[in-house]
Amino acid sequence: MSKTILFCHPGGEHVPRCREAEGTVYPWNTGGHHRKFMLVRAATAMWDRSAAQSTGTHEVGLWGEWEPPSLTGIFHGDDRAMLPQAWHRPLFDATDNPPPCAQNTDPWIFGERMRYAICRQARHELLRRLESGDVVFFGSLRKRDECGHRAPEFNFFLDTVFVVRCGQPYWKSALPQNVDDLYRRATLDRIRGQIPDRGLVLYEGAMLDDPAEGMFSFVPCKPAKSDTDAVRFARPMINDLWPETSCLGKQSQLAYREVHVSPSEAWAAVADHCRSLGLEMAVRVHADPRQATQRDEPQPTAA
Repeated sequence: MSKTILFCHPGGEHVPRCREAEGTVYPWNTGGHHRKFMLVRAATAMWDRSAAQSTGTHEVGLWGEWEPPSLTGIFHGDDRAMLPQAWHRPLFDATDNPPPCAQNTDPWIFGERMRYAICRQARHELLRRLESGDVVFFGSLRKRDECGHRAPEFNFFLDTVFVVRCGQPYWKSALPQNVDDLYRRATLDRIRGQIPDRGLVLYEGAMLDDPAEGMFSFVPCKPAKSDTDAVRFARPMINDLWPETSCLGKQSQLAYREVHVSPSEAWAAVADHCRSLGLEMAVRVHADPRQATQRDEPQPTAA
């Protein structure tokens, strides 16, 4: 049976301790998972209620997980609660040795295919039984409304739409081999010691050029038309798109929740909502370290 899942992962933001520092290197995260607001190059598309139209490849701002080092700086100006406070450009040198306890990055939104490999799978059998065409909305619970004001109950804020294309079981003694070196070092090598004896599943996402049931994985994003554009945006609040999830109650430790709406209906509702907010879809996010480590680029500022 097809599954539509709201998947909660931590909602805190990686922000440099020294808020005056610009263009400094944020180290590999060795603590709890957080999100980053990233400035990256991505192929994008715009949803028009019936099809996705390519809008080219350019720099965008988007929310996602990237636990290796990043070039970072602070946004100045509007300090509303749900807007990002810092920007990050992914850095990764394949010759670096990650520190002890270096965190993994999951879900993985970069490269030819998005991937989901470990988070919550050991504790929840359902997450090891996803099939092609299932949709997982990765996001965070926050006691805020879509304007950033304090709310009496939790709402769900989206960062990644993951449409399952296929899954590959793997074990501690037999990690997947058909992955690129960047993903292996940033994620698979980081989780080897956390893999239970029964194994986990590495899921690959359906993409724009290889959809599942007409759906594809994407990350809501906002194009950066110049280095002075205010690319910041709050993650879309989506739990009020379906009646049964309009109020998530006091489930602050919610790991995931099945939504009894078909994946295609839920996916279209979220795509329409992102469009209504003026957001595009990042359908292929580049993380080539040779491109990402250019430090002489103009630094972003808030408009």
